[in-house]
Amino acid sequence: MKTSGCTNVTTGRGLNFLSGKAYLIGVSIAKERRGQGLGTLLMQTSLQALQQENIAEVELSVTPENKGAIKVYAGKLGFVAKDTKIDEYGPVENRLVMMLSLDNLT
Repeated sequence: MKTSGCTNVTTGRGLNFLSGKAYLIGVSIAKERRGQGLGTLLMQTSLQALQQENIAEVELSVTPENKGAIKVYAGKLGFVAKDTKIDEYGPVENRLVMMLSLDNLT
């Protein structure tokens, strides 16, 4: 999967075709481009491409303080909070783990 004009999109290693599950890693939008719907579009396009590859479930993690990203993931895309990992990336580096089933993605 390649998305032109976007940076920080990790593909290939994040896909586990045997389990039908994908992990999204390192998704970001440049600060000066935020609030323009680009994150939502990037995620919608990525999720549709994953669904076409028969991926049934997508998981990601986000810092709990990133309210903008959580609003997109949960409010616009339907991700649900699954777990909170305390000190995942070191002291006070907590992560909110979110999951989305692609079974009903339109």
